[in-house]
Amino acid sequence: MPVANKKRLAVLMCGHLRTYKKCLKNFKSTIVEANKEHYDIDIFVVTSNVVAQREHGPVIKPASTLKGSKKHPTVYKVNVEETTAEVVECYKPASITFLEEDFDKYNSYAVNEWSHFKYGIYLKPYLAMKKVKDKQEEESFRYDAVLRTRPDVTYRVPVKINDLEENTVYLPGGWVKNPERYDDDVYHADVLAYGDFETMNKYTDIHKMDKPLPSKLSAKWSERSENQLYLYLKHNKINIKYCLKQRRDYKVERK
Repeated sequence: MPVANKKRLAVLMCGHLRTYKKCLKNFKSTIVEANKEHYDIDIFVVTSNVVAQREHGPVIKPASTLKGSKKHPTVYKVNVEETTAEVVECYKPASITFLEEDFDKYNSYAVNEWSHFKYGIYLKPYLAMKKVKDKQEEESFRYDAVLRTRPDVTYRVPVKINDLEENTVYLPGGWVKNPERYDDDVYHADVLAYGDFETMNKYTDIHKMDKPLPSKLSAKWSERSENQLYLYLKHNKINIKYCLKQRRDYKVERK
């Protein structure tokens, strides 16, 4: 039976496209289908004109090499015009943004420095949230929930949004994984997060953080994305609850 007066959900699809075609069916089943009974869903895509996996699809010649990266050192330029049409067909987004990466600036940061994560991982959700705010202002409404995910991630279980608590971000994590790499010995994934609009607005403001927060870890690990996310949420007194409690519940599809 249809739900009257459905809530509204904004999905921030943010990151390099990589294996997005391979992950599309999973995204539709575990996020869109899992929540469409109770939410009207708008998707906001923010990606860039580069990709670190050649399997992505339309690419031009290699554009650069990431400093310090061993797994995926070569960065390729994307055919933006062709790829935009494909992404629109796949996601039917409310908006789509392709960032023109400045390779000289992008490669001035080593892959484990906070600035690399600030301008890489966390810039895109920040810009997507700005698109969410624009739509809210234009249409005079407020999203009840915001979910941030990536084009190259699949989920083993449905990500269903129910009974959101105020000032709470829902993340995958909670298990101990290489405790020397994480403050308070707890892992928090940065591939997925959801919460109410106000809380997710704070979450995306991590991009505004110019310096990494103090950490008890060695320099090799302290500035990494997942650890700084945890420290940022803790510093801002944002509660954390775990929506996926086992590492096998999600997978970054590298190829």
